[in-house]
Amino acid sequence: MNSTNLQTLLASDFFVNAKSSSYLKNKIEHFIGQIERDRAFVVYYIYLGTLFYFYIDDYFLKSFNAASEVYLDGVFTGWIIKLITGKEHVPFSTQDYFPAILSYCEKNGKRVFLLGSDADTVENAVNKLENEYPHLNVESNDGYFEKDKAILDKINLYNPDLIVVGMGLSIQEKWVSASLDKFKSHPVIICVGNYIDILGGRVNLPPGFFRKYNIRWLYRIFMEPRVIRRYVGGIFVVLLLIYTSTVHKKRSIWLNLFKK
Repeated sequence: MNSTNLQTLLASDFFVNAKSSSYLKNKIEHFIGQIERDRAFVVYYIYLGTLFYFYIDDYFLKSFNAASEVYLDGVFTGWIIKLITGKEHVPFSTQDYFPAILSYCEKNGKRVFLLGSDADTVENAVNKLENEYPHLNVESNDGYFEKDKAILDKINLYNPDLIVVGMGLSIQEKWVSASLDKFKSHPVIICVGNYIDILGGRVNLPPGFFRKYNIRWLYRIFMEPRVIRRYVGGIFVVLLLIYTSTVHKKRSIWLNLFKK
């Protein structure tokens, strides 16, 4: 994908521009609460690493067509998008609203399915949720399954209202996109990156300082060096986008001058 097309994408209505962090929570609660749904409600996120994968993986980019809504996760990425497109977006963090979603599911008898991480971690995550939400209906499976049909059969047998997918950036979005028409019900599906790892204790939440100033990405680089590639790649794409945007603006100025 070239930088011009990516710039056009970021300037489109690709993102939902909400005015407060309660918007997504209320929308998901409303959707889960509906008795009948004619399609799944899919939530994806975008941050610096996402821009990198957009640029190198067209299939990953196309997988975002499956999303009902896409939200920003990261102030820095939001600043870049505003610089390039002039549009401002409110960042949403999974950790900020998810406890309220789980509480809603517990109180209303909604079924939750965790999909991702390794077997021990996702089991620990389920145990933690059962301790914190004693009446929550929750089932799980690790993210290292070999056959899609087996896991889809398991999910469909459980018939969840909410599926939490944490298989890692690009893998989770592409899997959801490919599987969307194979779910028996029409659940809410949220791709949460490493949130299941956090729930299961495999990964620690960033200290308050990093969360307060929305630099969780910096903490994650220190704790998980394997993610450096996606962040460095994201910065490269950002620089390319800024360059393309600057050239486009200068070109527009010159064209306007010649028109006068």
